[in-house]
Amino acid sequence: MSIPTNNNRRANRRRTLHRFPLDGQAVKNLTIAGMTWLKTNKQLVNSLNVFPVPDGDTGTNMVLTMQSAIEEIVDSPERNTGKMLHAVAHGALMGARGNSGVILSQLWRGFARALDGKPALTAPGLAAAFAEARDTAYKGVVRPVEGTILTVAKDIAAATEAALKKTDDPIKILEAAVHAAEVSVEHTPELLPILKEAGVVDSGGKGLFFLLEGMVRWINGEPLDEALVSAQPLSAMDLENTLAAVEEGQDYEIVVDFRPNGPLDLQQYYSALEEMGTSIQVGEGDGMYRMHIHVPTEKRYEPIDFTMTLGTVTNVAIENLMAQMDEIEEQAGGPKLNLMPVEPGQIAVVVVAPGPGIAGVFASLGAAAIVEAGKQ
Repeated sequence: MSIPTNNNRRANRRRTLHRFPLDGQAVKNLTIAGMTWLKTNKQLVNSLNVFPVPDGDTGTNMVLTMQSAIEEIVDSPERNTGKMLHAVAHGALMGARGNSGVILSQLWRGFARALDGKPALTAPGLAAAFAEARDTAYKGVVRPVEGTILTVAKDIAAATEAALKKTDDPIKILEAAVHAAEVSVEHTPELLPILKEAGVVDSGGKGLFFLLEGMVRWINGEPLDEALVSAQPLSAMDLENTLAAVEEGQDYEIVVDFRPNGPLDLQQYYSALEEMGTSIQVGEGDGMYRMHIHVPTEKRYEPIDFTMTLGTVTNVAIENLMAQMDEIEEQAGGPKLNLMPVEPGQIAVVVVAPGPGIAGVFASLGAAAIVEAGKQ
């Protein structure tokens, strides 16, 4: 008996997908595959996380968001593509974590809107879904920043629209999306200076790339449980440069789920939130809203109190971003030492230290240079 090769599996998978409509069950399988590959590469995505703050959790947040989406559909027998995508979007919003998670939930929301009521996924439908995903995600961010997951979503939409002129195969449209995501992610440091300063690409965009690539890998019969590249933590120098470039006033991350008492004026809501903080996203789905914001310590309760005047708050999450960044800084080798400057002709003190703690003591006493050495 012959053992199937990767090429055999790829051909068989493609034949199966082309023989039957890409219905809700196919969407479920693709979504699970995408989440699996994203989870496999979670630590790599975390290691790229420097914007808006270097808290090292973008990959984790995107995975948790997708796991919530999967929980919503994993046992569903639904075959209508539109209904399945609405369930994915709802689950993603309910589990959205952090900046990246809220934006990711809105990408899924756009997909669901574009394919509402559609029984199967076609090439035109998929291209339209990527376009609506882009539009919905941009609308949910108060001040969109280029060089992030939003830019990657925009480039994907443009690429799939162009691909539609050459093919009516939805799988080829998906492949075009993956290629566009890869190219776009590599270009993000040219658009966002903090990324170039840290020597990384955008973490949210990279997470979106892995999500889509996982779908294509599943179609091609490729494994989803082994990362191709190992994660490398930010170096101490990269982290130092990154921390210096972080916008002030991002001490706490606040997430509020609520149902407004009546029609919500998003522009007025955005304007009020901008007086309190930054990194503002508002996700919406089926009458429920999830608001995300970064605020200084003294304003950490203001977004909650204000939102309570607009409707019923159902859930609140508060996270100390400074504590997260301190932990990342320690893992990267500690903060930069303030060494004594030396002028030509001066006598300087050079010490040998076995670790960052002792090195910090010597630096505080006026050492001009510290040589790292292992414990004897």
